[in-house]
Amino acid sequence: MSETRSTVITHDSHVAGEGPVLTIGGEPQPGAAGTYPIHNPARPAEIVGHAPAADRAQLDAAVSAARRAAPAWRALSVAERVAALASAATTAAEQLAARDGARLYTREHGKVLSEANFEISTGPAWRR
Repeated sequence: MSETRSTVITHDSHVAGEGPVLTIGGEPQPGAAGTYPIHNPARPAEIVGHAPAADRAQLDAAVSAARRAAPAWRALSVAERVAALASAATTAAEQLAARDGARLYTREHGKVLSEANFEISTGPAWRR
């Protein structure tokens, strides 16, 4: 395999305006293998964004960072983990709502707009 792809962070997440980034070990960085297009499934010729493409070294770095973080995560109580995930879900939903994320979600995934709005507005509750 020549490259490994990740779409963890795609839109509006940029390092000094250079384009979409990966977050590895808590640090944003551009994909070393460049980017690849995200197509609208309803209109495959339409590119709705770009995602960063990690190379093998970035993949190895991400796996190493996850392994280093695992003991601290494991040491948290269930309540602390629930709180952390709920906070992340709330933040993600707020950011998507602020950026009209439902329309983006619809274009990226082919969902109907009402379903995308529902998922964004209720997502944090599903993680509690």
